[in-house]
Amino acid sequence: IHLPDRQLACAPVTSPEGTAISLTSSVTDPGAADTFTHTWVVKKDGSNYASGTNPNFSFTPNDDGSYEVSLSVTDDDGGTGTASQMIAVINVAPILSNMSVPSTGVNEGASFTLSGDITEPGTTDTLALTINWGDGSADILSLSAGSTSFSRSHTYADDNPTGTSSDTYTIALSITDNDGGKGTGSTSVVVNNLAPSLSISAPENGALYAVNAPVNLSASLTDPSRFDTLTCSVDWDDGVIGSGTLAAGVCTASHVYPAAGVYTIQMTGMDDDTGAKTESVMVVVYDPSAGFVTGGGWINSPAGAYKVDGSLTGKATFGFVSKYQKSASVPSGNTAFEFDLAGLAFSSTSYEWLVVNQAGTNAQFKGSGLINGAVDPNGNAYKFMLWAGDGSPDTFRIRIWWENVDGEHDVYDNGVNQTIGAGNIVVHTGK
Repeated sequence: IHLPDRQLACAPVTSPEGTAISLTSSVTDPGAADTFTHTWVVKKDGSNYASGTNPNFSFTPNDDGSYEVSLSVTDDDGGTGTASQMIAVINVAPILSNMSVPSTGVNEGASFTLSGDITEPGTTDTLALTINWGDGSADILSLSAGSTSFSRSHTYADDNPTGTSSDTYTIALSITDNDGGKGTGSTSVVVNNLAPSLSISAPENGALYAVNAPVNLSASLTDPSRFDTLTCSVDWDDGVIGSGTLAAGVCTASHVYPAAGVYTIQMTGMDDDTGAKTESVMVVVYDPSAGFVTGGGWINSPAGAYKVDGSLTGKATFGFVSKYQKSASVPSGNTAFEFDLAGLAFSSTSYEWLVVNQAGTNAQFKGSGLINGAVDPNGNAYKFMLWAGDGSPDTFRIRIWWENVDGEHDVYDNGVNQTIGAGNIVVHTGK
């Protein structure tokens, strides 16, 4: 009986982890008609790892270390031959790829997620991922064996102030397996500056002040970046622009109006990265000694003025007087406006304020009243505002509306300072 003669063919001495190792057997036997049984056994560091019975055999090492491959060949007469080979499997460093951040950039103060893929041939290796965000902070993630991806959220406190509206951070990553293999990667993200948040808390919109009384403005001013330096300024709408005082997130400013008028105050909050936010509030400044206004006549009501039916046009008549009585802070008088074609008759004897300009060319007053003797759908008086121009020609505009939680709802507004068809408007100055 002759034992079969066998050998391992193409057995490597070294191989990287995660790469398939293919082996073949070469058998010679005097018994030309013999058939053979192959038994392959792979041991890693002395423990069974893989086995097979085909003449051609392959296995994939999932970790670095020493692998012993043994082959046993038996012919059909019971003769057996053996062979073995040591293979040193070397560690392969993990690889980072496909790092992803929002393509549109991220906003300062807002969280975003960095994600990416991991290729680690050693499926039993645990991993440590270090992310240096480029803003002086870093995260270290412990990843379990077999991890193929990662994700981590981060918030940039500032856009890295350079005087521009956005800046770019470079994110550097390194990943190490438990066998010392190390891979690196990097990506970048644009961090956008956000404008400050501004909210005027005082005065209320439409607040009433006498001339030469201080108007005190207050607004909260915050920024998503805790590193931004904030400033605020105010345009008082009378040619005066000044700076506000910022303390504890509140901007304050004060101004005295020497002349009556309806002023739209604009406050602007700014950060040091060109971000700005502007809010406005309207105040009414009155002068009881400035004079009063009277008027009567008619206009040709234009299309669209009557909101219930915008197709209606035709003559609409008006008459009004508005005046401050001595020592009074609220004007008195009465206003009537009738658009007969629409069946609209508005009347008022309740006023909130009156503004007469010093040149004696125009007046504006606001109040409330009834339409056809009735209140609005909420059971309140309708609001109105009237603009009167004493010039060449005289002009008239009236807006009537009602309010609810959804906002203001116009009933009538001829929309412009319209030339009157007939009649007379006189602004009486107090000087």
